[in-house]
Amino acid sequence: MPGYKKFTRRDILLGMKILFLASVHGRKQYKEHCQKIVDLTKAAGHNVDADLEMTHEDMAAWDLKQNVSFHRQLLDKIKKNDVVFAELSHPSTSMGYLVATAIQLGKPVVIFFAGQEEPHLFRTLEETNDKLTIVRYMSVGQLDEEVPIALEFVNSAQDVRFNFFVSPEISSYLDWIAKNKKIPRSVYLRNLIDTDMNLQEDFS
Repeated sequence: MPGYKKFTRRDILLGMKILFLASVHGRKQYKEHCQKIVDLTKAAGHNVDADLEMTHEDMAAWDLKQNVSFHRQLLDKIKKNDVVFAELSHPSTSMGYLVATAIQLGKPVVIFFAGQEEPHLFRTLEETNDKLTIVRYMSVGQLDEEVPIALEFVNSAQDVRFNFFVSPEISSYLDWIAKNKKIPRSVYLRNLIDTDMNLQEDFS
């Protein structure tokens, strides 16, 4: 698409409160990935709530009361933050529960996954929830491109929802755009409208 720009909005929300989640083992195995996501999100002007220092040894030393308190705090953070980012390259039942809670609360959710063999559940979640997207990436460097797209997605997910029906042919095309151009369907459609709005001189 010659001349097409991924981001044409003039009113991208700044200062969103974003909770970053990753399992203890995931933070260790994908430490550089997690730090990159957090750093890029902060650099874009958003507030990130992330604990990348806690270790498995720290949690193993907790008693039942401390474990319960920790998970209650996480649930409270999901409620208080605007958005949830979750690095789920390392499988984790507890992270799955937290993401499910965020979805249930209507929070925009971005799941980051490094590799090729992702759980089938990811595709189901993505296709059935318009406030959730999966960022599939193969390297830390690729996050430089993917994190801004994820931020644009969550920005759009907080906008007023507008539902309408499209033909199977248009639906297939939007699926192709999302897969091959790495542009969420909603972002692509809004960019088309934004472009048309800019051409309407009598619209103020």
